[in-house]
Amino acid sequence: MERERSLIYELGGFLILIFGVCGAWLFWGPGYAFLSDGVIAAQNKIGLLADAYQKTADGPTRLVAPLISLLSGAYAIYIAVAYAERRLQKRLQDFLTREEKRLTGAREQLRLILERPGPGRTFETPVFLIEPLDRAVRELGWGSYFLPAQLPYVDHQLDRSLERLGKQIGLSKARTSKLEDQLKLAHLLKGARLTATGVQEKRKGGNDRLHNISALKHFEEILRLDKDDLDGLEYASHMRVRLGQYSEANVHLVRILTHTADKQKSLPRARALRYQAEISSNGDSPPRYGVASKRLREALVALPNLQGPDWIEEAELNEALADARIRLRAFRKAHANLEIAQAIYAQINSIEAKEGVSRVEEKLAKFTDQEIDDDDNDDEPIDPVVSTSSPLH
Repeated sequence: MERERSLIYELGGFLILIFGVCGAWLFWGPGYAFLSDGVIAAQNKIGLLADAYQKTADGPTRLVAPLISLLSGAYAIYIAVAYAERRLQKRLQDFLTREEKRLTGAREQLRLILERPGPGRTFETPVFLIEPLDRAVRELGWGSYFLPAQLPYVDHQLDRSLERLGKQIGLSKARTSKLEDQLKLAHLLKGARLTATGVQEKRKGGNDRLHNISALKHFEEILRLDKDDLDGLEYASHMRVRLGQYSEANVHLVRILTHTADKQKSLPRARALRYQAEISSNGDSPPRYGVASKRLREALVALPNLQGPDWIEEAELNEALADARIRLRAFRKAHANLEIAQAIYAQINSIEAKEGVSRVEEKLAKFTDQEIDDDDNDDEPIDPVVSTSSPLH
């Protein structure tokens, strides 16, 4: 080990000595002049070569360089325009048009070579014969470009095409589904925007009917894409109720109830029942407050546990149920519903909740102890004959 280390040290010392001698010869001895002359000569040769290249290439370069820049810029602009998102639909349409022409040509070729049954030909005869099919495949551009059309090779190409096209169709369906979801959302937002504009117009003393009709068209477009879309059904029925189209609205509401029949708690179901109660109270002639009361009780059962500002729906249901029970002279139950609504409204910080508190307080003030005490019948008839005016003073 010591001998090997000694040899390494000796070899290192020898190399240092050699480099030292060479360095002294180059930088302080005769070698310095030799090295300087060589460097200067190399610089001169490189300079001559650069001058010669500049003289021969400078002219054409000045002409070609701007042309290359222009072509590159034009190509970049073409790519930006051709592949812009707003043109994707047009590019897709062009592609589908080309493929449709190709497929139409393929079908036409197959029709021409089809062996149909006739005199001398029965159904046992092959439908397609090898020789004409071989020629048709060649004309359609299948197979090798350099060899005659070969059906085994075409089979291989077709197998690959079937696999590739199957995957592309799957991706296309997924993409179509996503696009339809985006389209439905766009219609939903547009309809909501029109509805909000109508509300503002009505608050100013105008007419919101045209806005409601326009909003309904967008909600109906959602149902054209998906007839079972619960949001589309709810908003379309809401608009139809506001437009006084009660029978059409009820068709949508029944569909919602059908799709939510197996759900114990469902906000769309609760709202559908609430809209049906509204139709029974204000759309039927004479009003059917018993049916409205039944629908509102069912809506309260179906209503999920809501929190925050959404809790106001439970208050509104209780208030609406109280209104129906007042018509039915079920004062004790109506009073209880109003107290529940008042308690919920008071805990919500919103303009609608404050307005709800004022309404409920006004309704509670109309009750008398005598009316509440006289109400000893808990039964509520489904279709009673009642006055359309409120029995409260």
